[in-house]
Order: sequence, then C-alpha cells, then structure tokens
Amino acid sequence: MNKKTWNDIVKPIVVLSVISLVVSALLAVTNRYTAPVIAANEKAATLAAYLQVMPGVADASALETVEDYQTTNITGAVKSADGAYAFKAEEKGFDGGIVKVIVGFDAGGTVTGIYVDASTQTAGIGSHVADEDYLDQFSGIDGTQNVEMNNGLDGVTGATYSSKALFAAVNDCINCYKEVALGAAATIVEEYVNPTKEEAVAAMAPGAAALETVPEGCTEAYSNGDITVLGASSMGVHGQVPVLVAFDSTGAITQVWVDASGEEMGKGCMEPAFTGEFVGLTDTASVDGVDAVSGSTYTSDAVKKAVDACVAGFAAM
Repeated sequence: MNKKTWNDIVKPIVVLSVISLVVSALLAVTNRYTAPVIAANEKAATLAAYLQVMPGVADASALETVEDYQTTNITGAVKSADGAYAFKAEEKGFDGGIVKVIVGFDAGGTVTGIYVDASTQTAGIGSHVADEDYLDQFSGIDGTQNVEMNNGLDGVTGATYSSKALFAAVNDCINCYKEVALGAAATIVEEYVNPTKEEAVAAMAPGAAALETVPEGCTEAYSNGDITVLGASSMGVHGQVPVLVAFDSTGAITQVWVDASGEEMGKGCMEPAFTGEFVGLTDTASVDGVDAVSGSTYTSDAVKKAVDACVAGFAAM
C-alpha cells in the first residue's frame, strides 16, 4: 500500500471507524447511568399525578397498584383503601405524539380530577388540552359514562388531533374503571391489520393475472375475467397513497384497498368502515361525495383522487 492510498482512502476510514466506536461506547455508558434516573423521575411524576387526581389520598404509599385489567391503551392503575381509583392512558395526538392522561375516580364513580401531559403536542395549540382551566370541565362528571367531544364537553379550538387524543384517553380510563371497579367486560380494541397489495389482489379477484395494457392514470391492472382490479395513487400528507379498486363487469366498485401506512393521522383510511363506502359506486361524482375520515381530510382526499383515477381508467378500457 503506498502512502497516498493510506492518507487518501484508508486513514479516513480508520479514523471515522474509531470515532464511531468511541461515540457508541460513550452513549452506551451514558444510557446505562441515566436510564434508571429517567425511569425513577417518570415514576415519581406519575405518582404525583395520581395524588393530584385523588384528593382523598395524601401519601403515595397508601396507593395499591392494580394489574388485573385488560382494557386497551391503559398503562397504569392504582387504588386506595377508600375505594378510589386512578388510571393512566396514552393515545396518539398530533403527528403521532403521545398524549398521557390520568383520571381519578371516587368510590361512587365520580371523576375527581384529571391530569394531562401534552408536552408532545404543538406549543400554544395542542398543548392547551393540558390547561387546568380547560380540564376543570371534566371534574365531577359521571365516570361510568363515556364522554364525547363537543357533546357537553368541549374540545380545544384549533387542536382537533390533540383533543381527540385527550377524549380517547379519558374514555380508556372510564372503560378501565368500569372493568376493574364495576366488573364490566374489558374494552379491547384490536388494531386493524391491512393486507399486503398482493393479498388484496388475490382476495379481490382470485386467480387474476396482470394485464399488459394499463389504462392512463393507473399504475397497474389485473383481471380474472369477471373482476378487474386497477391501481392508482395520489399524494397524501407524507407521500403517495397507493389504492387498488376492484370492479365487476358493469363497472360497479366491489372492493377498495388502501395503503396509508405512511400517513401518521390517516391510517383510518385503510379500514373497512371507510373503504366500504365506495362499494357499489360507478362514477367519480359519487366517489367525491364519500365522507372523509374524521381528522384525516388530506389522506381521505388522496384516496378519493386515486379511486377517481381508477374509475376513469375502467371507463376507458
């Protein structure tokens, strides 16, 4: 190896490799010592929040941890000797940021307080869901009844995603209270699992083969002789949203598949509750009239544009 090769190629690689190893080691050591401290601080903050929403409890040592629950999205629960409870829930707010909520209940099921950590939400907008003056509306409500935003209880103006996360988390806590204290069935929400594109085509048109000619505006085409499947995509919030649309011989939509996995707030557009709204439609005007998924307008519009392209493509075949 000559000197020029060493100085120009090998040496920089060696130096960068050594630096990377040293930095990685330092980060590992730092994490080893800071992780327990962070965990302890989080535990202390949670216990303080429990006490904040349970006015009848003066000392965290009087709280008993509750573990026998199955309600979805609950990350912690405690109870006191007088029959009071507090539950901690987490839901995704704006841009996927987690909104943490703790709700306290007295022995009769009345909400005694609510604590919210919305530090992941936009400052001055979504962060207002944690304002004490705003949260006062929840104190004293019947904790055995689920709540609905803008039906007796207000969301924060201009903070739809954060408000929806708050109300969802409050309902998680209410559901867990009903499960643990009242013996109701656990509320378990199973996340919808979207099929792959290949699985979708096989389900929409069993035995379908790819067509050599793809209509203008579409990205792919398949047919089994009875059902035609066309693909298209349109720009959502974070990128292209691929769509597959199946048509019967009359041009009526029989199924729609959507991949909105890259859309943080648009994943509801993949679920049958939305895609099923297109079944039976035959024209773009009807497609455009389908209601958007609440809180996912941009992604919903992207889906409808892609479905429109497939409808136009089928008409041109």
